Amino acid sequence: MKVLFLSTFTSGGGAANAAIRLMNALREEGVDVHMLALKESMPANRNVTGVVCGKWQRIKAFVRFVFERLQILLYNGFHWKDIFKVSIASTGCNVVEHEWVQKADIIHLHWINQGFLSIDQIERLAGLGKPVVWSLHDMWPVTGICHLPLYLKGNRPFFCHGYEQRCGRCVQIHSRREKDLSYRILQKKKRLEFDSFYFVPVSNWLAGMIAKSVLVNREKIYVVPNTLDTAIFKPCESSQDLSNLPPGAIPLVLSAARVDHELKGLSLCVAALNEFCKRYPHWASLCYFVPVGDLRNPHCLDELDMAVHRIPKVSDAGRLAAIYSSAVVTLSTSYVETFGQTLIEALACGCPVVSFDFGGQTDIISQGVNGYLVNAYDISAMADAIAKAIEMGLSENGRRLCIESIRKFRSDVVASSMIDVYKKVLKL
Repeated sequence: MKVLFLSTFTSGGGAANAAIRLMNALREEGVDVHMLALKESMPANRNVTGVVCGKWQRIKAFVRFVFERLQILLYNGFHWKDIFKVSIASTGCNVVEHEWVQKADIIHLHWINQGFLSIDQIERLAGLGKPVVWSLHDMWPVTGICHLPLYLKGNRPFFCHGYEQRCGRCVQIHSRREKDLSYRILQKKKRLEFDSFYFVPVSNWLAGMIAKSVLVNREKIYVVPNTLDTAIFKPCESSQDLSNLPPGAIPLVLSAARVDHELKGLSLCVAALNEFCKRYPHWASLCYFVPVGDLRNPHCLDELDMAVHRIPKVSDAGRLAAIYSSAVVTLSTSYVETFGQTLIEALACGCPVVSFDFGGQTDIISQGVNGYLVNAYDISAMADAIAKAIEMGLSENGRRLCIESIRKFRSDVVASSMIDVYKKVLKL
């Protein structure tokens, strides 16, 4: 079978990295997979190409991207900080005539926003009569315009259920109108006849969320998790990034592209660590909080009572694996995660994890075996779980169990699951 992945990006983000890993895993199992992206960024990989080539095409692509964001800015009341919370897919590239599209047996969409595919282009792809599989890394395909139907008031999260019926009065664009931009885009998506689409969410939690959408045929949802490269993410030598910590130090890692993004819950992490310091002063005196990733707010950790060892964003996977291998616990205090890639990466390196029990993390963490899940946003429970996880992370047996727990995320296992989906959609 010939499968074509469509993804805006080939690197730099969780969805892009997940798509590349899945493509490589499928090729290892003998599937003929290629990827078509917005721009060519992997010239050494003949299986990946971009539709935007040359200076003039790049200028046109940039203009399309800016035009779409300006539309959002106009509709959201000029709230600049919110222009990437939604996408409207009003502009995009013409990919239908591309040779790889024409030759494919299956069209497999991934994250396609920010000027790559418009809703009209997706409709044209569906009109080719080929099965369309769509891996969901967030919820944009099944909502009006939001990537996650979650918003914060202060530090309190709230979920919007508009996508379950009709959208409108969209909080993400500060709208009070019934038939606003979110309503109109949802109506436009209904033209896509989603009955012919096969949705592949990356977690059971995400599957449950998208099944509520007014757009989705619940019988065509297949859960296939993200995978990881266990040749890279495995126990390895001590990290140079942590080598200057004192002997006996206990690194507690939180890793994200941007650590202080509002959905990553850094304020919850600070509160939980402060509670941990009060309850477990002996452990706390040995601990270092290690945020790995960009920090735009230089004062976001001012109220933390624990020593901090900052590591800027790490793009090299081997270097990141070394950090996890040297860490004692990896934390996730996100308000929601559709999957939890950093958690499986840490586990593969033998590092136990602690997370709120809300999102895709439920598929990853086995309570008391490879880490701990705590009730969503319960700071006291998080503090206690960190203490338990430290004991696990300092135990050779505990770290061994962490490594064993990620077998279901190995590339061959995940590729096999995706091949089963392909066989179903092709009715083989």
